Amino acid sequence: MALSNTTQNALRTEYFDDFYEVANTATGLLRGQDFDFHRILFRPRYGVQSRELTQLQTLLQAQMERLGTAQFRDGDRILGAQLTIDTAAISGQVTPSTNLQSFFDRTNNSGLYVYARVAGVADYTTAAHITQYVSIDDAAISGESQTTNNYLIFKYTSTNLFGAGGSIQGRDDDTVTGTFAAGANTTVFHNASTISIDEGVMFVSGLYVRVRPQTIVLDAFDNAPSYRIGVVVNEEFLDELSEVIGADPDVTVGETLLDEANRGAVGAHRFRISLTLAKRSIESSADTNFIEIARVIDGQVIYTRANPKFITAEELKQTLARRTYDESGSYILRPFIPVIDGNPNANTSNSEDLTNFRLSLSSGKAYVRGFEVESLAPIRLTIDKARDTESANNRSLAAAVGNYVLATRVLADIPNTYFVGLNTVDIHCLNTATINTASNDVYQHSKVGTAKVRMVETESVPSELAIGDFANSSVYKLFVYDWNFANTLTGTVVDADIVNGQVHIKVPVANGTPDVSSAIVGASVILEGASSPVTGTFTIDQYLAENDVPGAYANIVLKEYLTVLPTTSTTFRLLFQPKDVDSFTLLSGGLAAPTSLSLNAPYTNNLAFQADVAPSGKTDGTPTGPTIVFDTNDNKLFYQIPEQFIDAGTIDIANAEFSTWISSTNATVSLTSANTNTTILTFTGGAFSIPEGTFSASAARDYFLVFDITADAVGRGQVIQIADSVPADQRAISDVSVAASGSPVGSQYTVTLTYHHGSTTSNPRTLVAIAKSLVTGQSIRTKTYVVGNTSVAQANTTTALTAGQVEYHTLNVATGFAYSLRTHDVTKLRKVLYNSSNTAFAGSITSGYTDVTTYFTLDTGQRDNSYDYGRAIVKASASSVIAPTGRLLFIFDHFMHSGRGYITLDSYLSNQNIDKGMTYDDIPYYRSVKFGSAVSVSLRSVLDFRPAQGHYGAANGNVALVFASTDNSANTSYAVSDGTTYLIPVSDDIWNGSYDYYLGRRDVISLGTDGEFHVTKGQSSRTPKTPQVEGSGLLMFELSIPPYTLVNDIGVPSSVVLKSYDYKRYTMNDLSRIENRVSRLEYYNAITQLEQNTLNQSETDADNQERFKNGILVDAFTDGTVADLARGDFAASLDTRNHQLYPSYRTFAMQFATDYADSTTSGVKIVGDMVVPTYEVTDFITQPTATHAVSVNPFDIGAFYGKIQLSPAVDTWKSTDTRPAQVVDLGGPSQAWVDSFLPAYTNWGEWQTTWTGYTTIPDPPPAQDEYNGQEWRIFNGQDLKAGAYGYKDWEEWIADGSPALPSTAPY
Repeated sequence: MALSNTTQNALRTEYFDDFYEVANTATGLLRGQDFDFHRILFRPRYGVQSRELTQLQTLLQAQMERLGTAQFRDGDRILGAQLTIDTAAISGQVTPSTNLQSFFDRTNNSGLYVYARVAGVADYTTAAHITQYVSIDDAAISGESQTTNNYLIFKYTSTNLFGAGGSIQGRDDDTVTGTFAAGANTTVFHNASTISIDEGVMFVSGLYVRVRPQTIVLDAFDNAPSYRIGVVVNEEFLDELSEVIGADPDVTVGETLLDEANRGAVGAHRFRISLTLAKRSIESSADTNFIEIARVIDGQVIYTRANPKFITAEELKQTLARRTYDESGSYILRPFIPVIDGNPNANTSNSEDLTNFRLSLSSGKAYVRGFEVESLAPIRLTIDKARDTESANNRSLAAAVGNYVLATRVLADIPNTYFVGLNTVDIHCLNTATINTASNDVYQHSKVGTAKVRMVETESVPSELAIGDFANSSVYKLFVYDWNFANTLTGTVVDADIVNGQVHIKVPVANGTPDVSSAIVGASVILEGASSPVTGTFTIDQYLAENDVPGAYANIVLKEYLTVLPTTSTTFRLLFQPKDVDSFTLLSGGLAAPTSLSLNAPYTNNLAFQADVAPSGKTDGTPTGPTIVFDTNDNKLFYQIPEQFIDAGTIDIANAEFSTWISSTNATVSLTSANTNTTILTFTGGAFSIPEGTFSASAARDYFLVFDITADAVGRGQVIQIADSVPADQRAISDVSVAASGSPVGSQYTVTLTYHHGSTTSNPRTLVAIAKSLVTGQSIRTKTYVVGNTSVAQANTTTALTAGQVEYHTLNVATGFAYSLRTHDVTKLRKVLYNSSNTAFAGSITSGYTDVTTYFTLDTGQRDNSYDYGRAIVKASASSVIAPTGRLLFIFDHFMHSGRGYITLDSYLSNQNIDKGMTYDDIPYYRSVKFGSAVSVSLRSVLDFRPAQGHYGAANGNVALVFASTDNSANTSYAVSDGTTYLIPVSDDIWNGSYDYYLGRRDVISLGTDGEFHVTKGQSSRTPKTPQVEGSGLLMFELSIPPYTLVNDIGVPSSVVLKSYDYKRYTMNDLSRIENRVSRLEYYNAITQLEQNTLNQSETDADNQERFKNGILVDAFTDGTVADLARGDFAASLDTRNHQLYPSYRTFAMQFATDYADSTTSGVKIVGDMVVPTYEVTDFITQPTATHAVSVNPFDIGAFYGKIQLSPAVDTWKSTDTRPAQVVDLGGPSQAWVDSFLPAYTNWGEWQTTWTGYTTIPDPPPAQDEYNGQEWRIFNGQDLKAGAYGYKDWEEWIADGSPALPSTAPY
């Protein structure tokens, strides 16, 4: 808006500024506009008029106004003038005696800080800042009533509040006091709101007007008001009498107009425009002097004026960004280095529950789509863990059990002990018939180690038509594991010789060498010794026992030939492997006190367990061949669930199924007939079920193994095979049927069978069977977490196990010695304390003992097939701290198993374990020997059927655990604490069940043009995909978040994979270097390709056989790098431009001259150094007349320029014996040429390249498609004018109706 009419009229009438005189009433033009005055020209000898001086300012202001109006509107904010609303203010009614102006100065827009005043003393705990006041003298705006009370507007700076009737005083001036009105606090104090404008410049009336900082009260009783907000334009003429006060309250504006240099004479007046922040009701109409800036709607500021029309900084920023992006794209100047952090609220007890973690980014700088983005401080982003789940219903999981040998003549005196309860048996290098069982000593001669037996299944049976010894001729799968070849035979060589080309070594028999020849054929023997002339591992080809050679020694014949023979300084050691095993046995009564046990052939006396490796279980089916162990890949009892992270509590145990072997109760059969009797065997039901009905012999063999355990020579655990028909003189089982029984039905199963006892007459007989049973709803095994007690010694009490302590004396500190911890499933070695005084640990152990934990390594006891005792293994240098006479106290964490079922992740997460700090993240890993020690198997995602070795001393382990280091006693049982056996799958088992599992996710982090980092979550999936970046953001990082997202104790994810995207900035210098590198790469790649082509080229000899190619030399003929240029006999020339090789050459300077004497020379003449056709000179145009002469040099001044003529004009001579000119590349390929001082004839084409030069004609640019707005003239690079696409020209194509051309042009 222009100046107000009042102001214009005053300028015109009082100050005679006729610029504002209306010159044309029809158009409204002012005189200054109509006459287009631009200057006022003062003249000498004429007085200067005051109106002219005034109008001079007006003309200048008019120019500025025209310029400003092109960019701004009235009320546009040029600088500053930002609005700030405060809806947290409080209004407090004060007494009429309170001086409002002393608390807030509206001229300077400043208020006091105040304290509460109690009994005339300041209360510093209650404070506030005065930000405005409302006075009964304030004029009310239209639509509002006049206030009848005075109010101070303030904001608390303390938590304590003022009270009605209370007093306040100034913080910096305690003489300024006031009192709040009496009454209830709710009537004295109210929520209020204010709005402020900061200092700035606004465009008003064509002028750039300063706006002072101001604050006004929006509403003293409401903090969510609605108003129009703007400035009131005040136009004033000020003279020497004006009493307007400025920043200095002691000086008026009028006083400043007096001329102090002229004794206070009065002078010119001043015109002032000031802006006052004001409010208007929403419903009010526009005021002539009110310019609206914004509106407050329900306490929110909404600007009603758009940005000024001039190019703002933001628009300039957009333009620069667009140019930068078009030219360089997005790039990073200073990388934002990412670090995956834990949740800041995480601790050891809640890290699992927190569902997110942080990604921290360092400060950095980038250009995103051309916009400069810089972070000066680290940025932290919150990332959700991958906790979405999916269901796997009725999932089938193979739970195969392998690692078996094929065996015959299987006998087990207590079948349940071996084939369901797991037991350790001896392994021998002889079959059972040749094992000497007369005593423990001789029994040991063929024993090569031990193994554990876990089950037996029928493999095959002989033909029933020739049944013979039916049961004993059958072949069984004997499942074994934990081979331990500890019984290694050792000794010193007696003598050695070479007999018939083979090395024969005599060894003593006193140390237990086998008594049977050929017993150890195929085994390995290690020859060693400090003074031994020969060392190494060799294979035994023949073995002669003591009985077959003279003297008290045995003879070992090696398969390998030795040039140097072992001597008496050589020790030998026999090594055995599963291939060397021929039988599995257990001496009746045990090794310590064997007992006599009579058995009929083909079984061997005195063996309570026995099984021979069947010929079909040997290599090539030969009885003497190496033993084969089948399905070794399935030698484990834990099974990985395909999904890595199962949701706790979701495995449907109630409906999960698997199969296992269970044992029946013993059944006594009274023989009532000559050959057959009916027998009933009973199996426990409930969770166990056996198919009902009548079984064929083949089906019955798959489900049952029946043993005769009668204590006589035809019993003691011999297997009774099953057949459909049995001859009268044979023992066998037939007519097998199963029925559910018990109360309720199914609580047990009754197996009825017919026992054909043949010639057996002992009466009665006892039978027992093991059966394959389907297990449904079996409770899982629980693991109770025991935390080792590091405060009080308890190893010598019955609470040692529950305190996680074992004490040792009479110590062994040899490196590698293992101290048994006497319990299974040890997870952590918390502390190892050493007592040098050899007195038992007692009482507090927090001090007084040496911590030697670092000298031991923990073996948890976990194996692929079982949980064995944990061990603490001595490290090197332990002997420097620990003496054998001292004592050690091992303190450890472990799990105590309960139940016979399998283990899942829920076994670890009982309430009791959770209370001790166990979380999903803490479920341990197992480093499987089967899969290599470097591979860890997560026990949270397996079905774990491994049995646990029993606690030492008692089923519940309630014994003191104090031992000498030489004490190897242990509980060898793998039974459950209640005496039942662990359930393990059958060999070809399938586990069926349902569960939920966690899904992984991929997230991307992008940087927006607004400088903010944005997290885009991907879709949770088993095969997550990378999501698209939203909007125009720059992809910075990609996070591969694994299912569940495991974290450590402080919430830092352990397996999140972060991928960073790099956007490099390249300067022109960088691009130049890259170009050079690419050129060199292309060069060497060409060389490599030439070498490969040469290698692939077929070169055959006289017999048409491919020749062997070696030492390939490839020269691309681009320079002299490959050739030996320095040799004197180098005689070739290189065309480096066309990359060709030529023989050397010679050049000669030929001087040509015209031979006029030659009769054939005619029709030419010599002109200078040119030969041209004969010609005659005639005038082309003449000017025979002239008007007058003109001197071209009237002053007769000139410059002399000499002239010289060469003859001949051109010298055709060139040197033919100097080195060729080269472009030297400072150490590159051409440098070698120059350094070799080669003559010119080695550089083919130099007569052109370095003498006359050659011209390179670039390829013409491709034709561009041309469209003139109506038709194509050039299309797809084809000129229609030239007859492309079968048309004579484009007019013919137009005339033909402009048919479709072969492809679409990109327009």
